[in-house]
Amino acid sequence: FWAVERLVQRQRLSDAVLIAAVIASMIFGGFPAVTAYALYLASAYLIVRLIMIHRVRLRAGLRVLALAATGLVVGVAVTGVQLLPFLSFYGQANLVYRAGAARLGLPFSALITLIAPNANGLCIGGNTTHGTYNAVELVAYVGAGALVLAIAGAAFGLRRRPPTARGIRGFFVAAGAVIVVLGWTSPAVRQVVAHLPGFAGNFIGRIRSVLGFVLAVLAAIGFDWVTLRSLDPATEALGQPGRANRRRIWALLVWVTTFAVGVVVVLRSRNDALAGHYWAGQLHALWIPAALVAVALLAVALSHHRRRWAQGAAFIVLPLLVVGQGGQFFHTVLPGDATSNFYPSTPAQRFLASHLGHDRFASSALNMYPATALYYGLRTPTGHAFTEKAWQDLLTSVDPAAMKTPTFSDFSAALNQTTVGTQPILDRMGVKYFVSQPSELAGRPQPLPALNGALDARNAAARCTLPGQPLRGITFQVAHVLDAADPTTGETLYVTVRDGDQTVTSGRYMGPTVAPGLPVSIAVAGESLAAGGTMSVTLRATGASGDLTLATHDGAIACAAVSPVEDHLVLVHADPGAIVYRRLDALPRIRWASRATVITGAAARVGALNRGLPGDEVVLSSAGPRGSGANATVSVRADSGDEVAAEVSASGAGYLVVADAMQQSGWSVTVDGKAARIVPADDAMVAVY
Repeated sequence: FWAVERLVQRQRLSDAVLIAAVIASMIFGGFPAVTAYALYLASAYLIVRLIMIHRVRLRAGLRVLALAATGLVVGVAVTGVQLLPFLSFYGQANLVYRAGAARLGLPFSALITLIAPNANGLCIGGNTTHGTYNAVELVAYVGAGALVLAIAGAAFGLRRRPPTARGIRGFFVAAGAVIVVLGWTSPAVRQVVAHLPGFAGNFIGRIRSVLGFVLAVLAAIGFDWVTLRSLDPATEALGQPGRANRRRIWALLVWVTTFAVGVVVVLRSRNDALAGHYWAGQLHALWIPAALVAVALLAVALSHHRRRWAQGAAFIVLPLLVVGQGGQFFHTVLPGDATSNFYPSTPAQRFLASHLGHDRFASSALNMYPATALYYGLRTPTGHAFTEKAWQDLLTSVDPAAMKTPTFSDFSAALNQTTVGTQPILDRMGVKYFVSQPSELAGRPQPLPALNGALDARNAAARCTLPGQPLRGITFQVAHVLDAADPTTGETLYVTVRDGDQTVTSGRYMGPTVAPGLPVSIAVAGESLAAGGTMSVTLRATGASGDLTLATHDGAIACAAVSPVEDHLVLVHADPGAIVYRRLDALPRIRWASRATVITGAAARVGALNRGLPGDEVVLSSAGPRGSGANATVSVRADSGDEVAAEVSASGAGYLVVADAMQQSGWSVTVDGKAARIVPADDAMVAVY
């Protein structure tokens, strides 16, 4: 908008360059819908400003329009390196599910978040949202002080009215009204715009991004009116009594309308909260914003009398209200913690980073939240993306509940430590590791010896001995309740196993309380420990408010082993936050297939893959060479998001298989520098003969 205003007033080519730079930066930002909303609004602003300033001077108006169009074209052209591949992929994605998204607005009651962003919850700190909406999608926050200033700006306008300012307030008042109608009130109007580029297929509730900007401009106009001294009212209105009266009527209309709308919003929000049983929480979230609104209204009312002290006070109080509440909201959403805690690097992530290589890990029930795996450079079969239909078919064959939304996939708890070892499709996806919670220990628990006492460790580590053997875990029993010193951080139990010159350490986060009388098992990556001899086990607690007291057998700490079982898994890493299993049957994500079989029907292919096929065999979707059956070695030379390069040394013909969803156009392949053909393989993946 600043660049557009410069262009309207200056009419220079350099201003068109500014427009191009801003448009390019927005497109590169990667949120097309928000960019489109801003462009529609800025285009309307450009036309209104041209009419108000240049009136009937056609030549000047056409020059500005031509320069603006040039800026738009250049800005889009600069982003071609990103935009053209995106459009190619976009055209192949199945977006039928988004067909009605532009008709779905936000509830009118959600406008309460203009002053109270947490009125419907914020999904942070372990607190869930209220109602059926994503709480983040409801927030249209500008703040109590800023909203009162915006209303003042709409009601009173600029005290200084240079000729270049004509039409600005009127435009932003009208724009704000239209945006509210589109986003929060009228399905009929949304039906009209739902077919426009940028609106089609996008959830229109995100138009709240530009509502914030519109209200910010009106707040700036309001702050100008509140804090600047102007002419005496009688002098200002001299010779213009009709105009002064119209201004008073307009101001009264704005304040009365805003009050009426505010009452409706509060009542509807209260009704929603009562129906959702969170009215007490919403009331708690509203009282401070309501008080801030009252303070801001008082500051505006006092400044209306144009007393120097009142305007001086408003000049200080109103910015403090805006910054204070804004800072508090920002601190709530992003608590200002260390960046290491924002995307924390955990022991499990570091283990995967050093062992995963070119393969994948999987998890379920939001463990190791798969949508953030890309940040850590860790591949998963699930996540948040436009997912190809064939890949979705494979995921839902593993777990029918895997597709949480059309663009978000995560395995449910049905895929766990007892079922993940025998999943042929995950084998073909290159899922080498599976991550689960510390409580999800797979193995054969050995019984504890008969318990007949208790021993207080008195801040020292407790010890027991076991026969030397391969381990997946250690079981013991807490005799007395163990509470955390700080319930918000909880407590952790640690175990150290020493067998000769081998030492294995692990732990388990227990939360704020460990209840007595129940066996507690801590995972241990000890399957490589040898049988025979004696192993020493040490137990200790951190974060507890008292001493660790354990059940005993004949005066000695009672403990037992959790033994491995034949489940096609090996427990390879355990820490207080996660258990990592290696899947023994997983195939390399980039592998050699010496033989091929052809299955033309999609359902038949998925069924065959789900039942399991030999690891050296690839399933083709159409006729192709069957392969020689000869072995080969594969060395991966490059494996980025843009390129996969491998060196294959084979004693006969076969296929290099890449277990990625790369069947869409845009990918090409060469073999020894010569163009070759990518063929669909294993239903959703690709192969090269």
